[in-house]
Amino acid sequence: MLLYLVIIVSLVALGWYAIFIARIIDHCGIRHESKNLYTDDKFITVVIVARNESKNIGACIQSVLRNNYPKNFYEIIIVDDSSQDDTVEIASGFGENVKVFSLSDFTQNKKINAYKKEAIKYATSVSKGDILLLTDADCIVPENWISRTSHNFSDDHIVFQAGEVFFNPVNTFLDWFQQFDFLAMMGVTEAGINTGSWYLANGANMAFRKSRLPLDYYDEANNFASGDDVFLINKLAKNYSAESILFDDTIPVFTKPVPDLKTFISQRLRWSSKNKALFSEKTKHVLLSPVVINICLLFLLFASIFSYELMIIYAFVLCSKLVLDWSLIYFRFDHKDIKYQPRVIVRFIFSSILFPFYLIGIGFLSLFVKGHNWKDRFVT
Repeated sequence: MLLYLVIIVSLVALGWYAIFIARIIDHCGIRHESKNLYTDDKFITVVIVARNESKNIGACIQSVLRNNYPKNFYEIIIVDDSSQDDTVEIASGFGENVKVFSLSDFTQNKKINAYKKEAIKYATSVSKGDILLLTDADCIVPENWISRTSHNFSDDHIVFQAGEVFFNPVNTFLDWFQQFDFLAMMGVTEAGINTGSWYLANGANMAFRKSRLPLDYYDEANNFASGDDVFLINKLAKNYSAESILFDDTIPVFTKPVPDLKTFISQRLRWSSKNKALFSEKTKHVLLSPVVINICLLFLLFASIFSYELMIIYAFVLCSKLVLDWSLIYFRFDHKDIKYQPRVIVRFIFSSILFPFYLIGIGFLSLFVKGHNWKDRFVT
């Protein structure tokens, strides 16, 4: 009787997950266009928040300056978050089109926890443009990044734009684990925005219209160190229609994967700290299905120690999930190096086996860890 119950629960969880993945695949690429247009009447403010990024800030700014958009129709604002290296000196050497501000001038040394959100507020207050386009200091942006954003915001109804973020280079197994995680997340993000079912975003590639921001756009998010992206898009989704928020898959931004396991765990714990607040939003629908199927896999794995039949069920559910996840990557992303290289497929399989331990483990630890070390600073 217990065996039959486990089979039924496992099949229900797998079926729910299959519907979830099918929905994502079906609703990705709806707004995909190959156009590369800009309108000269759109002044864009590019915002980069930086802390101890002397190794990356120069390449990031150079990638922005290589954009095929008139120099007199955009500005670059760097908000330095108390860097202890040469970040400010490097950023200040790019000329008058790059303006460098100090976050401490805005906060006046008051006690804060959400440093990046405060930096975005500061950039918003001093920006010349109504359209703010954000990336991170360790990112490289494409040459049509600004022009494509200008084209999208030529529609006055658009208030928020989300975009893709991928890792480069990817060499080690940990690099590929992060890449697979982000590939899935980008698909989930796009499908949610295209259907208006849930709203996710990545602060390394997003834009918004300053004049449409509600006065309290970050008030409820200030208790969390991360979430400058997800809280903002959900706040705007409450105030505007689903058609006002778009996902553009033609302007991917590339960033570096974290180099070691300790940094990776610390980063993901910081990101997961906001999930309790997001669970009350539409986002809860996208959080539940992956959690349920991965809990199911972990239970079946440990239970299979005592039952050969449960081992077969575990193998079936795992293989089915592998096929579903690979289908998402295959149909959603046009990355030939990901699709066809046998070594990549092997890494994907091992990543998928480890993923339940990662997802449930990080979620469990986040309930007890109250603070995180981030760039030589303790945040909660």
